[in-house]
Order: sequence, then C-alpha cells, then structure tokens
Amino acid sequence: MTPPRLLVLGAGRGQVGLLTAARGLGYHVLTASLTHHKPPGLALADEVIDVDISDPDAVLDAVRDLSIDGVATSCIDTPIRALAAVAQQHSLRGVTPEAARVCTDKIAMKTVLAEHRIPTARFRTITAPQEATRAVRELGLPVVVKAPDLQGSAGVFICHTRQDVDAAITSARTSTSSESLIIEEFIEGTEFGAQAFVLDGEVLFVMVHDDMTVQRATMIPVGHSVPSALQSTTLAEAERVVRAAVEHLGLDDCAVNVDLIDRDGVVHVIEIACRVGANALAEITGIHLGLDYYELIARAAVDDDPKRAWSERKGGEAAAARMLGWEGPRGRLHSVPAVDIPSSDTSTAGSTNRAAVTDVSWFVAPGDEIRTFETSNDCIGQIVVHGSDVAACHALLEHVTRSVAIDVDGPTLP
Repeated sequence: MTPPRLLVLGAGRGQVGLLTAARGLGYHVLTASLTHHKPPGLALADEVIDVDISDPDAVLDAVRDLSIDGVATSCIDTPIRALAAVAQQHSLRGVTPEAARVCTDKIAMKTVLAEHRIPTARFRTITAPQEATRAVRELGLPVVVKAPDLQGSAGVFICHTRQDVDAAITSARTSTSSESLIIEEFIEGTEFGAQAFVLDGEVLFVMVHDDMTVQRATMIPVGHSVPSALQSTTLAEAERVVRAAVEHLGLDDCAVNVDLIDRDGVVHVIEIACRVGANALAEITGIHLGLDYYELIARAAVDDDPKRAWSERKGGEAAAARMLGWEGPRGRLHSVPAVDIPSSDTSTAGSTNRAAVTDVSWFVAPGDEIRTFETSNDCIGQIVVHGSDVAACHALLEHVTRSVAIDVDGPTLP
C-alpha cells in the first residue's frame, strides 16, 4: 500500500515535532520551506520544496502538479493562508481561505469576535499617528499597540503614556506590511490559554492551560502547565467562549490556539490561531490527553482515521514546560548549556507525588549568535516535564531551570 503523502509547510523548530510524527507514521513527507538558512526540519523530509511559505501563490505554483494527500503545519501563522489555498486546490482537509484570512489578520479577527459579542479587548484601528490621540482618549491608558499581521508577541507593545504610544507606533510600523495598526484597551487580569481541535465540524476537546509570563514590551509567555489551577467556573466559561469563537470564525479541520484573559469573571479572547500553539504546547497537550498530538494533526490532514486515533487515547498526566532565554547582552554560545536532569522520577518529601523530565531541547549550537530575550522568538531551548500532578511538575521544572548554565562570551545566566 502506498503511504500517504503529507505536505508540511515549514521546516523550523516548530515543525520538527510534526515532521517526526509523520515519519513515525510511515508517511511520505514533503516539506515546503526556504532552504538557504538550513532549518532543522529539512533532514526529516523525503522531499524538499524550496519556496517562501508566506506567499500563497508561490506555494500553489510549487505544488500544483504534485500528488499530495494532506497539508499541515504547526506552531506558526506564516503559512496558514498558503495551507488553506493548497487544501482548497487539492480538495484536502484544512481551514478555508476565509477562515485563514480572518485568523491571520487581527483586525478582522477582533471585528468578528465583537460582532458576535464574544468578549475581547475594546479596540480602534488607526492608519495615521494622529488618529492615536482619539483612540487613547476613547480607550484610556494603558493601551496595547499591535501590528495586525504578526505572530505571538512580535509587534505588540504595552503603553502606559502617550509617549509610549508614539514610540510603539513607530516600532510597530517597522515590522509590519499592514497600513493599519490596532490600539486596544489593556485588560488587567489572569492570563492563560487554551488548545482545541476541530474535526468535521466537531470540537474534539478544549484544554485550558495556565501560562507563565515575563514582562518585556508586552507580556511574553515563557511556560505552560496542565491541568489548569483556575476555578471551575472560569474553566467552563473559557470553554464556552472558545467554542463560540471557533464557530463564528468558521474554523474546521484544524488545531486551535487561544490566548485568554479573565477579568472579574469575564473571559476575554485576546487572539486565536488556527494551528497548535508554539513553545511546547503540542507536547504538554499530548501528555495531558494521552496521545501524540502531532500524530493527531498529521492523521487528520491525510484523513488517516483520526477519530479512531482520538478514541484510542490513553490516560494522561499533568505536564509543564518552560522556555529558556538569555538575559545577558547579545553574544555567541560557547558550548551546549549544562543542565541537571534527575536520573529518575522525583517526588516531594513525604508524598507520593512524582514528576520526571520528558525532554530538554536546545535550539542553538556552539558558535550560534543568541539575542537578549525580548520575544518568544529569542528562546534558545525548552524543558518539558510530566508527573502525577501539576505541583510536582512545577517543582521539578523549577529545579531543572535553576540548574541551567549558559556560557556566552563572558556573562552567564544567574
């Protein structure tokens, strides 16, 4: 029997898990990516297509005459419009071009959420700096300035003064191709997130996770854990708004990543993406649900009985992950960072609670330049742990994180 041919858009660190899972399933794996920077996923593909995945027309031209049974990506928004175009061209599972457009344009996304009364931050759209005065007056400080077409924390700035707003507008314009920017109210509350999966119009699950963040130009997620410690009423409301957002944004046959904030019992959708979350969210989702989440994404893409795979999942565990960044000045890595990984499950004194390290991965090698940690793109590694409960996971994660020693041109992490 000829193995399914899966096209994975992207070959960066965010797609390595998906490429690995597809190979493990015995699929013939094609990857589309620019190759000049030698992304790590190229070595995992049976075929490589050298193309700019941010350009849907270029991707369509490159794969038009290819035989493919599915198309997928993970952890990045860059190829979402191309994915939708390929799925439509080849009659494959995947989000529609309209859903892809809305999920990669924060203005369109927030407009749909507001029209359907799904709680989100109040916002204004500006095309000229002078329009910011009215937006700030109507929304009140602090506000958040956003480029509408970038992923994660890129092009996002929390502003406490009008001078901050002006500086943020200037910075955001240097990183976006959009003529418009978003100014939205700053919602002070509990930040968290959710992962979900939609298949044949059915939301298979909504998994709420807690987030660990640090303050930079905006709040940057540096870790996640499940199960969430939030109150049951908040969890129920989060699931309700996620399901409503999925419905009204027209999402289907895709993983879903949602950023949420709870303010006084009202759960707000900050942003939503039609792909799995980055920064080890696929890994902890799989651990908690008792399956390989990347495998589910791959199976769904090629229609390889994904519902059976979902029904056969096993009991899951608590899980947590931490992204590692460099707090010193820009420099070059001298050696692979040292880290203390316990040789067996650890447990809290007097308790049967246990946890173990699932994975420690480094995204850099000796000689690579590393930047001061300012956005999630500056992460240099990750630690993933699993255990009997989330408290044990956090304790082990804290121990391993504190043990990391990074040597960069002189200064080292404290």
